[in-house]
Amino acid sequence: MVAVGLGRKFSAPYEHTQLEWELNAAQHWGLQNHPEINAVGIVRWHGYSWDHAVRTTFAYGLGASWAFATPEVEELEGKGVRGLVYMLFEITAAPPQTRSWSGFLRIHHRSGVFGLVSDGEGSNFIGLGLRHHF
Repeated sequence: MVAVGLGRKFSAPYEHTQLEWELNAAQHWGLQNHPEINAVGIVRWHGYSWDHAVRTTFAYGLGASWAFATPEVEELEGKGVRGLVYMLFEITAAPPQTRSWSGFLRIHHRSGVFGLVSDGEGSNFIGLGLRHHF
């Protein structure tokens, strides 16, 4: 899977906490081959005691995902669906003096929320990425 996204911080309600939105588009290949788009709200925590050595953030996001074809790995007895809930779990790391770039490790999860949204299976992908902060 390869993905590209655009996001922005829109609030910082508490010290060391910020709220963000993100839109991303991904292309899958291999076990499944389809494009998808995701819209997600994110809570990000930052300001850790070790930031003098490695600037770090942790994030959780929840939103919606739309696949442009039924993902093969998500089908359960022919019940695969295009629209599911999207969740992300992410950790970022960067040198403390670098403010415009960071690397990240993300779990990209699509889910039917145990039958609440869909009876179809979900999927998980683990990705590494590079982010530029504008």
